[in-house]
Amino acid sequence: MIYHTKQLFFLGVLLLVANAFLPNPIGGEFANGLQAAQSEQVTVTYQLGDGKGSVSETDDGTISTRYLEDSNVRSGEYEGQGDSSELNLKFLKETSGSETTLSVKRFLIGFPNIIGGGASQIPSDATLVSAKLKLTLSVISGPENMRVNAYRVLQRWQETESGYLRAPSWRQYQRSVTEGENRWENHGVDVPKSSESVPISAEVAIPRTPEDLLVIDVASAVKAWMGGEPNYGLMLRFFEETIGSSFRLASFYGSESQVADSRPELEIVYMPKAVPPPPEPEPCREVFMPVCPEGFASGPTGVYDGDARCVIGYDFRCNEATEPPVSAPAPVVLPPAPVPVPKPTVIPAPKPTSSLVPEPSSEQVPAPSSSGTPEELVQKPQPATSTSSVKTEEIRPGEALNRIFKFIQKNILETWDRVIKLFKY
Repeated sequence: MIYHTKQLFFLGVLLLVANAFLPNPIGGEFANGLQAAQSEQVTVTYQLGDGKGSVSETDDGTISTRYLEDSNVRSGEYEGQGDSSELNLKFLKETSGSETTLSVKRFLIGFPNIIGGGASQIPSDATLVSAKLKLTLSVISGPENMRVNAYRVLQRWQETESGYLRAPSWRQYQRSVTEGENRWENHGVDVPKSSESVPISAEVAIPRTPEDLLVIDVASAVKAWMGGEPNYGLMLRFFEETIGSSFRLASFYGSESQVADSRPELEIVYMPKAVPPPPEPEPCREVFMPVCPEGFASGPTGVYDGDARCVIGYDFRCNEATEPPVSAPAPVVLPPAPVPVPKPTVIPAPKPTSSLVPEPSSEQVPAPSSSGTPEELVQKPQPATSTSSVKTEEIRPGEALNRIFKFIQKNILETWDRVIKLFKY
């Protein structure tokens, strides 16, 4: 179909009007689909004591040192702070005579159990949308525009103190009575071996008002953990740690703070991996079900497949019944209808063409005359007095019997053939 320019222009105007005035304008389905896609995002927060159990476990602590600025080996105090109710960042440069002493504090923080397939954990195959570390400021001192950097830690450390082990310090990721054990590759969890050389994000300005939030983008670190990198947490330090000589201090509430809402919080937004719909199940194959014979009970039991959906066979066990089975009544068999037998046709015998004995005349024979003697009367034949004479044929006795026999034979055979034909049809 070919549209002219005027037709296309008119069609475009109609679409614009419909989009502006209809209650469900064009593009509504697209917008709904976009909202549906956005609604698939999952937001989860982790803060010690939020009810998620060990998933929200938070390890944190401050490490500090004090050393001479020009010394090749940083000597002096190496402290670890077992109490993590407060996390401190500090930089102080003090000069006394010809010696300059530096005092530095950094802190470690980690959420070691957030990645996994359990409840409230982040699936490793999910798509990360954002990750933010939120710290509540408690004390601040120093110049304006102080900034902080965060680094991904590359060595394992533990906050828990047990036996002779203590919280991490400037030299050791877990202090022990033996000085040479459990050392950081770089003192102070420094780069490049104890922490990643590049910060996980750009430096962030610290707020100037206590109880305000310091929000740091930690998405690159969380993405690395989701990709299989070890989750050893983060190290935070002043961006201006080695710049200038002014005193700088910033303190934040730690995981053991009495103010639960002010504890460190990690907020993560992600999209779960799309799960394809399950395939349509194949139709079940028809399986013949055996039947127990009469007099047996406990018929066949179905054997199902692994999904308990399709019968794949039958456990055919028929045991003899304890009670005689109720058999169905025998069907009534009616006798076949009698076949009518045709009556034989009686064919009368034909009259003989000639009489062996002449019929007597119906006329009265006159009484014999009394003039003769009895002997004469007997010997003399009486003449016929009928006006019509009967023609008689003289047949010999043997020939008469032969004719009678042939007549009877012919009629009996014809009658028998007719009877046979009647029964046949």
